[in-house]
Amino acid sequence: MLSLMQFAAGAAIHAAPGPRDALAAALLATSGWLNVTPYLWRAAGVNAFVLAGGALQRGAALLSLLSTVALTTGWLLLLINWAA
Repeated sequence: MLSLMQFAAGAAIHAAPGPRDALAAALLATSGWLNVTPYLWRAAGVNAFVLAGGALQRGAALLSLLSTVALTTGWLLLLINWAA
């Protein structure tokens, strides 16, 4: 699903370029790379899907949250560009 969203964003940026497209693209790419981190943490024995537990688990969950924030901010920048 994330790759389809990134493809749609890339196609839309190409079709209707805006002033904040570079920042939006960087946020979406960062989000794509950070999206896998909770699964990697889970493989290492840390539950990064829950914001509880020790410092390592909370840090891993916050890193996962950063992926969601980057994705949302990137899309909001694109939508604001297109609406203006």
